[in-house]
Amino acid sequence: MNTIFKKPPTTPAFSHPSSGRRGFRAFTLLEVLVAVLLLSFTVAALLTLVSDSVTSATYGKNDITATYMGQEALDYFRNVRDTQLHQGAVISTWDDFLRGVDSSFVNEFGDPVGGVDCYSQTGCELDIFGLNLPGAVPFVRGCALGCTEIKKVILGGIPHYTINRSSSGTPTSFVRTIKLKQPTGSAFSKGTDVLLVEVTVTWHNGVSLRSKIFTETLYNWKL
Repeated sequence: MNTIFKKPPTTPAFSHPSSGRRGFRAFTLLEVLVAVLLLSFTVAALLTLVSDSVTSATYGKNDITATYMGQEALDYFRNVRDTQLHQGAVISTWDDFLRGVDSSFVNEFGDPVGGVDCYSQTGCELDIFGLNLPGAVPFVRGCALGCTEIKKVILGGIPHYTINRSSSGTPTSFVRTIKLKQPTGSAFSKGTDVLLVEVTVTWHNGVSLRSKIFTETLYNWKL
């Protein structure tokens, strides 16, 4: 006679009394907490990545803007030299250029700027677009009391940068300081065929102050 042994039914670890289903095992509190913790780490990492990307993009944009501002000033002074020496206009000799690189300019009020401003220790500042944006005569202004924070003005959908105090615009935190130097020192003197143009652009990235220095040596090519 063969005896048949039957395996007793397995009782599930936990069955919801109202579900009517057997074998359903719920998550423990520890498992839920671990899942929530892992999800929190993932979300925090993604948010940090997005924030760092936005910050890097902003810092990169500021660095490019500063480069453009520095190069703009160098190009302007080089253009003044080439135009005046080539055309023989108001400034026809190199010594006149050295002296007139300031005095031939006007400020935002149309008054001549003295030749001492850009050669001084505090330097000067330049506005390419002048009083009436755009198209007015550029002006140079001494920075004895500190150079002006540059403002951004949108005209026709195109951003323009100005130091005109009477102009409306959005402050940018950029400040551009221009200094002219000669081998004999910072003061103007005749008899030298070299002029160093030094442009310093400073701005804020968050709470940190950044700066870039641009230099170019102009020579008397009309010898």
